[in-house]
Amino acid sequence: MRMNSETLIDRQQTANKMYELVGRHSDDLNVVYAKYKGDLIPVSGLPLQEFYMRVRSIPFQIDNKPVELLLRPCYCFALANAGRGLDCKKKAVLMASWINENMGRKHFRFVATSNRPDRRITHTYPEIKINGEWLPLDATYQTNKIFIKNGITKKVIL
Repeated sequence: MRMNSETLIDRQQTANKMYELVGRHSDDLNVVYAKYKGDLIPVSGLPLQEFYMRVRSIPFQIDNKPVELLLRPCYCFALANAGRGLDCKKKAVLMASWINENMGRKHFRFVATSNRPDRRITHTYPEIKINGEWLPLDATYQTNKIFIKNGITKKVIL
């Protein structure tokens, strides 16, 4: 397994790396399999709602400071299958990879948000473009719902 190490400097550089991971490795979803309706299929073939629910069910886990990991989709699933949780950036890469494989690059973007009164950005997730409208696809927390994002005090498109 080849790994690259790079210091994440700021929000935009981190987002650029996330876009790069999705662009280069979203096809990982074609070699990771899941049971669906009695069959074993690539996770890229799951309906969006089903894929969202599976990613959302992976526990949330922040990386240990000062190390921050950005991983290609197959490694995200490997961590999850090993009983580890994923942070918002890893779940965002998974969701954006599904969109990229099924709809193409023009149908997703990453956003950074805050739900804090001081508007400090602390979270990221993808949005999906459906019928010309950008909808949130935040599978980070198990209480989230598809296409719904409440309590945003600041949002930056990355």
